[in-house]
Amino acid sequence: MSNIFNVVLRMSITSTLVIFAVLALRLLLKKQAKALSYALWALVFIKLICPIAFETKTALVPPPLQNLVTSEEFTLRELTKDIGTRQGQHAPAQNIMDSTQRDSLIASGTHGNPINLKVMTSYLWFVVVCFLMAQSFLKLKMLSDKVKHSHYETENIYTSDAIDTPFILGLVHPKIYLPTQLAISDRKYIIKHEQIHIKRLDYIIKPLFLAVAILHWFNPLVWLSFSLMSRDMEMSCDEQVLNHFGCGIKKDYSLQLLAFAAQKKPCYSGTVLFGENAPESRIKNVLHYKKPTLLVVAVFVAVISFVGIGAFTRQKPVSVAPAPNENSVTAQSPAPSENSVTAQSPSINESTVTAKTLLYPTAADTTITRGYVGTYPAHDGIDLAGELGTDIYAAKSGTVTVSQLSETGDGNYIIIDHGDRMSTLYAHCSTLLVAEGDEVKSGQKIAEMGSSGSSTGNHLHFELTKDGVSLDPQKFF
Repeated sequence: MSNIFNVVLRMSITSTLVIFAVLALRLLLKKQAKALSYALWALVFIKLICPIAFETKTALVPPPLQNLVTSEEFTLRELTKDIGTRQGQHAPAQNIMDSTQRDSLIASGTHGNPINLKVMTSYLWFVVVCFLMAQSFLKLKMLSDKVKHSHYETENIYTSDAIDTPFILGLVHPKIYLPTQLAISDRKYIIKHEQIHIKRLDYIIKPLFLAVAILHWFNPLVWLSFSLMSRDMEMSCDEQVLNHFGCGIKKDYSLQLLAFAAQKKPCYSGTVLFGENAPESRIKNVLHYKKPTLLVVAVFVAVISFVGIGAFTRQKPVSVAPAPNENSVTAQSPAPSENSVTAQSPSINESTVTAKTLLYPTAADTTITRGYVGTYPAHDGIDLAGELGTDIYAAKSGTVTVSQLSETGDGNYIIIDHGDRMSTLYAHCSTLLVAEGDEVKSGQKIAEMGSSGSSTGNHLHFELTKDGVSLDPQKFF
């Protein structure tokens, strides 16, 4: 359940930029045909249900912003990666903690990932989703029962005494329901309006968008998107009615919108209703409607293509090959000493840390999803994404100074002191296999990858610190 919630949460987060982009473009298109605005919401809908991003050498989203918002997004390469290649590629057998040692750590309370706030949150999310889905199905059932005794007119058109406004009901065989009291002379425009909805499959699109909004119920921007999408859907349908009958019907059509504005609406928000969604705005749109020019349409296609590329691509991360062992540090690259930092140099210089100092802390085929960022917004380490339970290794020999279980922040994490005022941190682990005070060797398995603490997906957050100052670990593998 927690993993499912993590996927939904990261899709909701990564969709935020797309929603803001669509809202901005919608403002720019305020005086244009609403069919253009309606088309924009397709980007939001797809982004909310698709956790995949396509890797490219360059991306429209700047790397710092990409790291901030999309660091936990899946890529096709990650989804198709062979999990079996993760097994048996690293530390020698004598460096791996045996089952007896592991059991003793479990008994001492220094191991494991207890039920935490994130697990509780995921179950809360699921309960609310079930409640909202059940509520929607109940309202749909009530509406269906309400028109059970409707009268057949022609084709897929029915009339009923129990309703006050026209609407469409049904997914496989959609039917148009009209109030019995609706005059024959007033039906022409309304029937055409509903027929356009059916032709465009709006009667399927709207309940699907509602279902997606329920999955993302915790994100108010998604509910705002659903509301504005529904409004643009109705306005664009109004415009197609004008295109069919001519702009000479603007006054009569507006009067029909006004007449149904005050009528009681069905309680199910997944239904396509004639008189719903800001009738005042719809009337103004009808009265001021003009067909978009070819130039406007061409510019719109170019802009939506640009936004679409930015929404579904991300820059290909850098993969760093792990050093095979500590012998890769040559005699020409001496280990750093305390004398390497003088009193006249209070800020650490990267040259004081010998190149090729660290072993790669996890499997070779893990992906760096977020790099080191020294400027605001800072990211003091690197994020290595992988499967739950992926082995984590000590990057260098040293003493474990912290082996801490936590529900927030870095989650379950380990800090190893390597001497000479240098240390490494391993955060968001699912399992800790060493305790404070343990001496560890380079390449020894110390933990397993997870998503504990403030995390939206399984990964290792790895930091290198020298004299209290963080450095980019990728330069020292």
